[in-house]
Amino acid sequence: MRICFVAVFAALLLATGCAATHDQSKVAQDQVMTEQVMPKGLVDMVDNQYFVWEKAGRIYVLGQEQTNRSFAEHVHPALTKTLLGAGPRGETVIFEVAKKDPALTERIMQTFMARPYPLDQADNYFVFGHNGRIYVVGSEASRAKFIAHGHIPYARTQIGAGPNGETLVFEIDKKHPEQTDRLEQAFAARPFPLRQDQDYYVYKHNGRIYILGSEASRAKFVAHGHIPYARTLIGAGPNGETVIFEIDKKHPEQTARLEQTFRG
Repeated sequence: MRICFVAVFAALLLATGCAATHDQSKVAQDQVMTEQVMPKGLVDMVDNQYFVWEKAGRIYVLGQEQTNRSFAEHVHPALTKTLLGAGPRGETVIFEVAKKDPALTERIMQTFMARPYPLDQADNYFVFGHNGRIYVVGSEASRAKFIAHGHIPYARTQIGAGPNGETLVFEIDKKHPEQTDRLEQAFAARPFPLRQDQDYYVYKHNGRIYILGSEASRAKFVAHGHIPYARTLIGAGPNGETVIFEIDKKHPEQTARLEQTFRG
């Protein structure tokens, strides 16, 4: 009987191990699929018919899955319509044009104008640009509702307090009244992303512009709001802001690259 029990236990353990391995494998596959669906630079997507990318300081809005796949391989759409300054931070926005679907451009333009634009997020902290304002919400449920309706039922507003003079709108949750203060404090303390490309990140923080040259540096700066070694140019920003470029002692050529990219 003891031998049978041990055999049965071993069989159950083996089965459990296989199931766990299968579950872990499925989680890993799901993570890979998620990374494939939302690669770096793809900031918004709806039903494989609406894709928004940020690249080289511009916003690209695509309306076909095939075009999106091509764009992911660094192939720009052959035909486009450009709107200068139409982005949430004043970026140029480029919309796909399709000869076989003349209505596509107007359709994705309307979606882009009506849909809140994701600017930043952390744990229970979501920032959107919408109709010239910046909205900050504090839960996944609120995020989903705001994307669907473009409206916050109860909010605290700060006129002109945004990084570029925008009105800030903070969610008020009547069940959790302390949340609004938390969101305000988080927004004030957290560097605000102005541009994020491959190995080129621009943030605004405490009235200054910070430029970093790696994902690791970006993550540390967002966490601490500080660059250990930097080159400072007073008044070099587009609105006279001080601009601070990261210095990486292991890659001293990086600072010159960042300055060159910043100057266009």
